[in-house]
Parts: sequence; C-alpha cells; structure tokens
Amino acid sequence: MQLALNVLVSSDVESARELLSEKSAIRELERESYDRHLARLAAGQVASIRTSSIHLDAIKDLRQINSQLASVAYFILNESGDFRPEPPASD
Repeated sequence: MQLALNVLVSSDVESARELLSEKSAIRELERESYDRHLARLAAGQVASIRTSSIHLDAIKDLRQINSQLASVAYFILNESGDFRPEPPASD
C-alpha cells in the first residue's frame, strides 16, 4: 500500500514497475496460501473445513485489494508510454 501511495504521489515510472513486480509476488503468495489451504482440506483438518469459506473469501478480497493498488502503476506507466502488458498468469 505504501508503494502504491508513493507511486501515486510521485508518478515515478521505476516505482510503478516495482509496484507491478510486487503485485506478481503477492499473487504467488496468494497461490501458495490457496494450495496450502486445499492440502489442509484434503487432509481432513476440521478447523480448515469449518473456516474454508472465510479463508477463501479473505484470499479473494486480498487479491482485489492488491489489484486496486496496482492499478496506480498501470495508469502511471500508460501515461508515460512505458506500459508493457504482463504475461498471462499460468495456473
């Protein structure tokens, strides 16, 4: 969030690129968390089964927040002519 605010205030292209890099890193952490959660469900962990919808909703909401924060970078890079589309995510 701090980086997104810095990008918004400074309009710095390098910081905008860093923000998109962080978006990708957060996406990977999200994927790992999701995979670990599914493994706990497959193992029959009662606590994970009971809280599954909360866990999955939290991951979805954090993904949305991350995307909204990163949108600042897309705007800055597009305005500067430095926008390079991200490669498609591999699932």
